[in-house]
Amino acid sequence: MFSIKNFPTLKTHKTIAIIVIVLYLLSLTKSLYTSRLGFGLVDEGENVHNGLRIINGEIPYRDFFAYLPPLKNTWAAFAFKFFGVNVYAPRLLSSLIFSFFPPLVFLLARRFTNLKYALIPAILLVFAELNMERLYYYSFIFAGFYLFVRDFKSDRKVFLLLSGLLIGIGSMIRLDAGGIFFLGLSLGTLIYGGFFFFRKVIPLFMIGFTIPFIILLNWLVRNNIVEIFLKRIFINPYLMTKVYSLPMPSFFNIFPKNITPQDLFRSYETIFLYTILSIYIIFFVYLYRNWKKVWTKNFELGTLSIIGILLMPYMLGRGDMGHFIKGGIPAFILGTYLISKTNKFKVITASLIFTILCSGIAQVIWATKFYDTKLTFDTGSIFLNSSWPKNSTLISADTINSAIEFVKSNTNRDEQFLALPYMAGLYFLSGKTSPMYYDNVFFTYLSSETDYLNNLKSKDIKVVIYDPLNGPPSDKKSIAQYYPRIHDYIITNYEIVTETQEGWLFMKKK
Repeated sequence: MFSIKNFPTLKTHKTIAIIVIVLYLLSLTKSLYTSRLGFGLVDEGENVHNGLRIINGEIPYRDFFAYLPPLKNTWAAFAFKFFGVNVYAPRLLSSLIFSFFPPLVFLLARRFTNLKYALIPAILLVFAELNMERLYYYSFIFAGFYLFVRDFKSDRKVFLLLSGLLIGIGSMIRLDAGGIFFLGLSLGTLIYGGFFFFRKVIPLFMIGFTIPFIILLNWLVRNNIVEIFLKRIFINPYLMTKVYSLPMPSFFNIFPKNITPQDLFRSYETIFLYTILSIYIIFFVYLYRNWKKVWTKNFELGTLSIIGILLMPYMLGRGDMGHFIKGGIPAFILGTYLISKTNKFKVITASLIFTILCSGIAQVIWATKFYDTKLTFDTGSIFLNSSWPKNSTLISADTINSAIEFVKSNTNRDEQFLALPYMAGLYFLSGKTSPMYYDNVFFTYLSSETDYLNNLKSKDIKVVIYDPLNGPPSDKKSIAQYYPRIHDYIITNYEIVTETQEGWLFMKKK
């Protein structure tokens, strides 16, 4: 009978290589399967639409709104170059890169524990959430982290340079994540070896890290967009978090009120969150009691605890599963260490691991049934939901298909249309680009309603897809309340042809 105790002890490099390959293939298979399901009009829609604008010659920040580093915006463009302009292309590229992440976590955990425990965080990362490939940038960051902790005490200094370069590349996709790992490794090195050792190790690491930033600065200067880039990167994310912050789930959300997918998933989110927080708290207590032992023998764990502290605002700023995972990645590894070092709470720990694993598999099964309608457009095929969960942006397949057909029927090939407030994905699915600088008009994006309105009036827009009341799920005001002048202009100058169950208005110019 299988049990942890009789799990074979495997130590050869060949066996580790086989496990790494199997983990990669497992992650890739799961990612490729689930990535065909659903389509996010908001974030994913904006990403693929930005990619379409880039391959059409537009420059991020200057020609269209963007608030993330340039490699994030050009990721979809790269995918289109490799695999063609298809909605599936960025998902494929992201899946191929993300699938290196679980094996890297396994190799890192293998430094302080045996194979049977090192597999735990790697497998959990594969199934933690439905679309884990969105965290593809962590493959670059964690590869750099692994090289650093493996070689920072050796004479192979070239790996310090490569480590910094990989984390720098990750920063070009998510500046916050890459910057936090760079800062965490720097502080960890200072704590581990003091200032003298810090001066010996960090400069080469820093050179590698700054290479992508030098390339970025050169690109910004050549396109004369330094000032606008800084505003978009640092001011807009703060404003978006302020407006769209979601409350932390109460501990009692662990117990679902109803047996519905929404309540069950909220329960899973809550279990996941409080598991991560518990791991952090327990490890910080352990670190306090075993400070010298941890920093002497397991530098990577001490450094990950620093990174965990720096990542916690992800969980505190926006209470959803994606941000819980981003803020909790170090906890996957720290928790594995705690499990391997103590016999306490093993039954509880095993239950939590089983819950997370089963919940991840259940999400895949549920998504397969929920996204039950295949739609084919000029830019590829996607599976969408036939039903519409109220007060969500999971718009039904019929509505999205009808919107694209409405646009095609009422515009010529080169004519543009307007989609407001959060429908950037419609531009991509229709094969058209936004006529405006802002494709997703979230409430904090517009610096001036007047400028936007004047720009809109100068365009010959014949078709509008408009959602005046619902918008992204939020307790805040609707777009009609935030931007009454834009709302009045649309209602006054366009007539309603169709209204969908979600409240979308298909409109033509009067």
